[in-house]
Amino acid sequence: PEERARAALETLQGLRDEEWEISANTNSLDASHCFMRYEGPKVEPEKRALRELGPHLFPVFNAARYDAGGRIALHNDAKTWVVQPEEARGERYPA
Repeated sequence: PEERARAALETLQGLRDEEWEISANTNSLDASHCFMRYEGPKVEPEKRALRELGPHLFPVFNAARYDAGGRIALHNDAKTWVVQPEEARGERYPA
């Protein structure tokens, strides 16, 4: 709903600069990127609500912002996820 989206935006806009962490390349396998991310609990209710829309789809949500000069190269994060054999069952991980 729009009111929930506006509340999440207000929360993110109200974060202090020190609550954001820089996310940038750490090794040659990383996608070329530089942006700020928030990993605290203040937007957890919104992230939980989004996950509940399709939990079987393995949704992952993060709070991030791009400042002037920020960048991210086209990439596929799914290539870095490892699913253990005991987790690979049912509709969540179809063969």
